[in-house]
Amino acid sequence: MGDFGKPAKVATPNLIALLNDSNGQVRTQAAWALGEIGESTIVTPHLIALLNEPNWVLSSTAAAALTKLGQTDKGVAHLIALLKVPQARNSTIVTLGSLGTSAKRAIPSLIPLLNDPDGTTRHLATETLKKLGYQP
Repeated sequence: MGDFGKPAKVATPNLIALLNDSNGQVRTQAAWALGEIGESTIVTPHLIALLNEPNWVLSSTAAAALTKLGQTDKGVAHLIALLKVPQARNSTIVTLGSLGTSAKRAIPSLIPLLNDPDGTTRHLATETLKKLGYQP
């Protein structure tokens, strides 16, 4: 659904309802689609509520959607905090990279990951820093 962007906005009420589904994957996909559709006024409060979810995949998807909707401070701040969660770190680095320069404020939090003991984390941090426009 998210691939259709603004023309899919008629689905917004149904997608908002799916944010309360019992299945975490359904909730995550609904959050992603809402970020792609771009109805920020209606959607933002619902996505902000998801930032407190214990499911980091869902909360990081909501944070990325918020950033796409122009709520960069809230979205990127949450993703920066998720960099401290070991099981969420690599996925969060990729998410930050997908947001491009709108996630630029994450650069200071990504730089220390260039020395992470995990090679995958180091590689992802390097690639994301490039996408964010970091020049050493």
